[in-house]
Amino acid sequence: MKLAEPSEDSYYISIQPQTRTLPFYSKKNANVFLGFPRIRRVIGNRAVSLRDTLQYKSRGIWTNLPVNGCPIGRFKVRSVGAEGEVIFCREITVLPANFQVRFEGQQILICNTADLRLSVDCQGLDAEPEIIKDGSDYRIKVKEGSQGELLRLRLVPQTTHELTLVVPYPSVQSCFKDGQGLLMTNYQKVDVQSLLGTQLTVNNITAQTQLSHLTFTLQDIHNRDASLHQLSRRIKIEPFSNQELSLLSYKSDIERLLSYGQGIDAQVRIQYNGGLSICVGLYTHSTGYNPETSCIRVTGTVFPTAGISLQALCLDERFTQQKLISLSWDEEGWRLPEYAQGRWFYFSSQDSPLALRPGVAIRAEKG
Repeated sequence: MKLAEPSEDSYYISIQPQTRTLPFYSKKNANVFLGFPRIRRVIGNRAVSLRDTLQYKSRGIWTNLPVNGCPIGRFKVRSVGAEGEVIFCREITVLPANFQVRFEGQQILICNTADLRLSVDCQGLDAEPEIIKDGSDYRIKVKEGSQGELLRLRLVPQTTHELTLVVPYPSVQSCFKDGQGLLMTNYQKVDVQSLLGTQLTVNNITAQTQLSHLTFTLQDIHNRDASLHQLSRRIKIEPFSNQELSLLSYKSDIERLLSYGQGIDAQVRIQYNGGLSICVGLYTHSTGYNPETSCIRVTGTVFPTAGISLQALCLDERFTQQKLISLSWDEEGWRLPEYAQGRWFYFSSQDSPLALRPGVAIRAEKG
């Protein structure tokens, strides 16, 4: 097969930024330029500027691109040939050449916006940010302690279409979240079977890659050398990015450390960069037996009991599978049956969504 010889009519259009580009979310902010881009027609090794042939569409009307300055906003731009033919047509977004985005803690500074009116798309945010305007600059303040991956800014020009700019969420704080997406407090405990959905959220609002680390340390009151059992895992956070790290992916590390524990109350402390931490153990909640009601209840934090099931076996008899019983639940707790006398060991069943700390209920015969 013989390839066709290059023709002078073969060309492609090159659209390149003037100087700076936005340093974040290049895919989400595709076709967003700071200042009007350089648009050239490339034929072979020659590049010809199309500036003098460009038109942009404003309010439904095609207008020649001004010699000095350029339109701001989102609009279609095209190049028209000598005979009125359209060489190319494309939609682009142009921001002022000196447009800047800066981060100061929980705030974003949007500088040099010209006549653009700014608002924030609050969908998915836990609180509406505060917006303060100062001339052509805007200051966006988010709620203290709030978390997020990104903010969508809506910028409305005077003559062209509004545009959406995606910027990183202005938070340098990291946080742990449970399986329901709720923030976890420092040293909050979760059982190893409930790690599904539990995650660490980390943010990097700088232009440099950051290296952080997670430390896993065994804690056990029955083992004075427990803290010697420790693991560390490095985390690489790309510039202007948000990462949600699933703690379930570290389950094997956690279970390996727990295997060195000498009691059922051993736990693993997970600490991010030497600061915020949570604890993972075999059991999150303790239980207590009330001999007056013959019921077992959860002590400490109140939590929904739907779906949680307990089983029990008698310690005073030789165990057989047939003697394993399931406890019924009512408003007073999990109740031992009337015939259950003596010492009974109770524990969460394998299909229970939450593992309760096992215990022993001693029930004396009434008489």
